[in-house]
Amino acid sequence: MMMRRSLSTFMNAMTGPDYTLYPFSTTNEQDFKNLLSIYLDAVFKPLLREEDFRQEGHRVEVETDEKGSRRLQNNGVVFNEMRGVVSDPNHHFMKALMSEMLPETHYVHESGGYPPTILDLSYDELKSFHSRHYTPSNSITFTYGDQHPERHMQYLDEYFSTFPETTKVTVPTLPESSRFQSPKVVRREGPLDPMGDPSRQKRISVSYAIPQAANNIEDVVELSVLSSLLGRGPSSQMFKALIEPQIGSKYAPMKGYAFSLSTPILSYGVSGVDESRPNAEEEVCGAVTGALETVKKEGFEEKRVKSVVFQEELQQRHRAADYGLNLCTGLCAMGLCRSCNDPLDFINWLPHLEKISADKGAGLLERIEKDLLQNRHRVTLSVSAKKEYLNQLRDELKKLDNDLNVNVTEEKLDKVQKETEAWLERVRAPQNTDVLPTLKTSDIPRQSFAEPLPTMQSEHLATIGFPTNGLVYVHGIVPFSDSLSKSIATGAITQLSPNFPLVEGIIGQSGAGPYSYKNLFVESELVCGGFNFGSCVNQSYQDSQTSIAGTTFGFYTTKQKLNEALELLKTILLSPAPTPATRRCARKCYPCARWLARG
Repeated sequence: MMMRRSLSTFMNAMTGPDYTLYPFSTTNEQDFKNLLSIYLDAVFKPLLREEDFRQEGHRVEVETDEKGSRRLQNNGVVFNEMRGVVSDPNHHFMKALMSEMLPETHYVHESGGYPPTILDLSYDELKSFHSRHYTPSNSITFTYGDQHPERHMQYLDEYFSTFPETTKVTVPTLPESSRFQSPKVVRREGPLDPMGDPSRQKRISVSYAIPQAANNIEDVVELSVLSSLLGRGPSSQMFKALIEPQIGSKYAPMKGYAFSLSTPILSYGVSGVDESRPNAEEEVCGAVTGALETVKKEGFEEKRVKSVVFQEELQQRHRAADYGLNLCTGLCAMGLCRSCNDPLDFINWLPHLEKISADKGAGLLERIEKDLLQNRHRVTLSVSAKKEYLNQLRDELKKLDNDLNVNVTEEKLDKVQKETEAWLERVRAPQNTDVLPTLKTSDIPRQSFAEPLPTMQSEHLATIGFPTNGLVYVHGIVPFSDSLSKSIATGAITQLSPNFPLVEGIIGQSGAGPYSYKNLFVESELVCGGFNFGSCVNQSYQDSQTSIAGTTFGFYTTKQKLNEALELLKTILLSPAPTPATRRCARKCYPCARWLARG
């Protein structure tokens, strides 16, 4: 209902295994106040009517088939949503991984609710759960923006003071008594992706539970950098051990360091493993441990350490349009899952990154031995996709529906149908929306936001001066030939191969100048946040009869690295070094990709 009463740029609710988040954002000061009051009441003082529980949770209603026969069945919004969620192969794998890695914690449960067990939830249990968990004492509130925080913090203080202080609910962590004495191998079955090759859908992952003591900001930064060094890009050791030998087609879900869990885990594996591949679990486990041993022995290349640290620095400095929203949700999740930490500590990683860069990653090698190779709490999880796997869920739900209809009478059916109709009438009845705040035209400034104007440095170069937290953003276009641009503008695009977008995806991914595709990836990450290429066909803002068509490029970096990034971009555009396979693809895109297909 607030969509028509607000100028919000974001409103949602998000559920995780440990928490529920309620983020919103707006660029209007009065709108912020309105939304804040609505969100606070919705979270802490909801009506929680029984008819709402029946709609959103679960209910029993009468189904009538084409022949007019009636029977009872279970229904509900969340009940039906979760039937789809648990059928997703990737979700199933992640759920299985958390369950096996973190026994005797809340991660063994399906946080959204397993459909058959959703039907066991009662209305009174829902209200009891809300009264215990949804209190100011058990919550974290973050705000971000250009308003002085004192104003809305005073409002929050007054609002929260009306609630009695309650006991904070502690998010469980993995008990020390539940940590394994020796590594485990677990084989499971899971749902099949109907869009994929049924014979190549096995997922295998090797995971380690990080010691609970390694939970402060320094640990998080070091393990995040270590995770990237191990598995990021084609020159990483995990890529060489798992992807290059084609054990699988891509990394398995939950790759890397999952620091948002109350007990973090680090995981590497592959998806797309052939079901008939012999001893695949042992092969993946050997590949992962072998990669760790290699890194421990040889260390990390200095360039790779610098490139990964630089990427982390860029992410810390980069301010996207949704930066504040992501910052607030991330800090809330971190603060709720890690009660031992101050979430504000996680805002600034730069001092810790500088320390890692200074010792060239040498300190990370100790973590490989201590936190991984010597870690006995290790699980090799293998999930084979089976077409009939979901039959068990269907049969279970079908049995529950059938149980409803055992000895059911016409009187019972009539009663349920009347109750459903009465419930629908209440739910669909017009609600009093006058109680909701509405943004008025007088609340909207007549003057729009000031847009920074470009300054022309030359015929082909314009600059915009604006605070960017020390970063420089570069965007440009390589125009198509006049004849090709004219053909595109007139709709005569036979000269343009349908494979052309593939070529733009290849630019910068297949080597350039003296760099192989592996080395180019590292060189790119040393100087910028990555080069992006794409297509552009736009009408000229100066002449409606003129079109602008070409390949766009863009990147962002620090002021200190700008010249290096531009030089590397020049090499990528003027000295491509495609592989034979790349050339074959490029030749099909003649004439647009002729420059790439040379050689």
